[in-house]
Amino acid sequence: MEEIKKQGKLAPHNFIEYELMLAGKKDIAYFCCELDHPGIDERFSCIPEKDGIFRLKAEHDLLMDTNIFYRQGKKDKAMCFLRILEASVLLYHTEPKCRRNLEVITGILLGYTLLDVEVFLEHSKFCEGYEDLPSGIKGKLNPHQGIEYDLMKKAQKDVAYFYADELDTRFLSLAKEDEIYKLERKSAIFEEPIHIFYRKDKEQQALALFLLLEALKYNRENICFREFEMLIGKLLGYSIEDVEVYLQARPIA
Repeated sequence: MEEIKKQGKLAPHNFIEYELMLAGKKDIAYFCCELDHPGIDERFSCIPEKDGIFRLKAEHDLLMDTNIFYRQGKKDKAMCFLRILEASVLLYHTEPKCRRNLEVITGILLGYTLLDVEVFLEHSKFCEGYEDLPSGIKGKLNPHQGIEYDLMKKAQKDVAYFYADELDTRFLSLAKEDEIYKLERKSAIFEEPIHIFYRKDKEQQALALFLLLEALKYNRENICFREFEMLIGKLLGYSIEDVEVYLQARPIA
């Protein structure tokens, strides 16, 4: 950790976001407040067209004061960032095991180094006690495959998702007593429909999964690929070891 302290910096972009974006050194900036707040460069309030910086307004109720800016050609990256923020709102308190992964993805998308992010995490203590610690159990490749319905019926799995050709037909005729529900959300970014199911009282986790899958589609630069897969795996009820085995079997292209 001493090495991290020497190399990483705490919020090194603060108050110079606009200059970094103009210089092509930062693709995204965001602020959790109105643009007339002291400390925010006033140029973000009225951006000249020639600067090639654009605004993406958040629509989620809990992000109404959030303003996201992106450089020309980086809208997909900004959309990815927005979906991560929306998922964070849903998961931060309900799924503490996901906190560190969310903070790492957010920081890297904002252009910080991993060392900067680690310094931020150490300083904020947001993720204390929620590191990706091994369980000591050997990981398996897709251990839930084909038995998702059975696991959900036994309350051993909260969320599952499928593409149409993978769908267990038992999910097509759910009975009320099953207490398994389908998330009714669609997105044009998916080439084929996805089907997400969740157990009673786990709708937030299902919606967060949908947002993460959207973010992954917008993530054309494959930034933080491992962190994305770790987050999705955790929501699907897989162990860290299971996700590591999956990543080894299906490395990033």
